[in-house]
Amino acid sequence: MEPSQDAKVAQQRLDKVYRDISDIEQAHQYDLVLAFHVLEHIDAVSSAIIAWKTLLKPNGKLLVEVPNASGNPLLAIDRHPEHLHQFSVGSLVILMTRLGMAITTVSTGHFESSLYRDSIRLLACPCVTEEQRQVTLRHRCQQLFPQPVLIYGIGGDFVNCVHPLMRFIPVAGLRDGAGLRQGSVIDGHTVQEFNPEEDRIYPILIASLHFEDEILQDLISMGVDRGCIVTLSEFYGED
Repeated sequence: MEPSQDAKVAQQRLDKVYRDISDIEQAHQYDLVLAFHVLEHIDAVSSAIIAWKTLLKPNGKLLVEVPNASGNPLLAIDRHPEHLHQFSVGSLVILMTRLGMAITTVSTGHFESSLYRDSIRLLACPCVTEEQRQVTLRHRCQQLFPQPVLIYGIGGDFVNCVHPLMRFIPVAGLRDGAGLRQGSVIDGHTVQEFNPEEDRIYPILIASLHFEDEILQDLISMGVDRGCIVTLSEFYGED
């Protein structure tokens, strides 16, 4: 899309050049939208970003580059008559975040010209909605835990990261090495000490990030197959 008179030149070389974003078929969504040194020229920056966002697929990316403040460390003021805004890294990040974009990377530099050699380049994607997050987590639980699983480690990480998912997980039981937690009842399951002879037949989810390595080594030393263990970092770390 090119709103300036340069669109005439672009149309001679490219097959689809639009003068206004409303001319783009809204039903068509894209993997990537690029806006290099565009945003500083637009009066209603929020409206522009929202419009670009509507053109993205759910996993699409928005790549924006603007001058870093004046665009040159030796200039105090950007005197370009067509530049309506100046951005810092912080102001651009805040703007994108408020409009529902999740920031992936931010960097500076990126020479465009000898004058505007200091720029901000930001890569972002639409924030995941709570509904989308729940669907992803439910699908991941179904993939990783098709059969009953033991949950080991009933501490703070369990409360924050695992307990909300128990309705999606076929729980065979809860296990913890701390005597103070053993005997407590959570959603109808009594927390018990791990029994190597009886419990190693089940897949195990380690529900602790802080003590993940320690618990993992303890389980392996008790004869549990590493292939039957899923750590919390593996569960949330997968794409």
